[in-house]
Amino acid sequence: MSISMKQNTPESQRLLVAQRHLYSQAKRWHLVRLLGAIALEAAAPLVLLAAPGVKHALEVAGGVAVLVSHLVCQRKEQDDREKAATIQEQFDTSVFDLAWNPVLVPDKVDPEVLLAAARDFRGLHAGVRDWYGDTSAVPHPVDVLLCQRANLVWDAQLRRRYARILRAVVLAVPAAEIVVGLATGQLLSEYFLALLLPSLPALLEGFDIARENEEHAARKEALKAQLQGLWEGALRGESVTVEQCRRIQDAIYTLRSTGPLVLDRLYHRFRRRDEGTMRAAVEELVAAYRHSVVPAGP
Repeated sequence: MSISMKQNTPESQRLLVAQRHLYSQAKRWHLVRLLGAIALEAAAPLVLLAAPGVKHALEVAGGVAVLVSHLVCQRKEQDDREKAATIQEQFDTSVFDLAWNPVLVPDKVDPEVLLAAARDFRGLHAGVRDWYGDTSAVPHPVDVLLCQRANLVWDAQLRRRYARILRAVVLAVPAAEIVVGLATGQLLSEYFLALLLPSLPALLEGFDIARENEEHAARKEALKAQLQGLWEGALRGESVTVEQCRRIQDAIYTLRSTGPLVLDRLYHRFRRRDEGTMRAAVEELVAAYRHSVVPAGP
């Protein structure tokens, strides 16, 4: 059975909706961290303009917010992300027909957790059908290689887009504060002391999240460059082995389980366009493989 067929079986679909639910939970914790940072950054100068005497209290509040963000929200986010990445690994190894790597992932997610997550999923089930493009026209494991490539390219592009948007939002707030300060006759030195410093932890949090996504995208692109070598060899008629695909999958899982998250709203905003691009690229790559490897008829 091809990847295109196996990914739409009831068991595969249950795995996908469970991982989507857990990723969404992790992203909600991520959103709490992000919105908390932005809200503190935006509110601090307004509060200080209205009540300059609360400066020290606001600094303490900022420190507490950062502490809660890292000790509570980030921990919950990481836990749900690791479970979702493990479920995605269960899906991939099943549809790719790859052996489970117990050294990298000692345990699969308990069936109770998986079934509960699938039950609580509130999204459209149609959104998880045909997860990967149609690679049925190429042999195994070249089809696996194409699916892995699609995952890496899509995710890297999404993260770079997210990093750009997040950095623009974070920069827009202090820029607006400067405008407000100038309009109300604030000196630049007063702005830095009274407005910028209290919101600095939030600024750094936003920039850290943007930087983490850019670094993660770079790691995905580096892995894709390694995969590209295998793909170009396949076009020359060289064999692609299951073991090579398993090593690529190991790296993908590691990146999935440790990487920062992209908000669902941004993912869904560009999903249709990105999915169309991905499927078109897979079609072109399948055609290129068949043209290079399959001998022409008489």
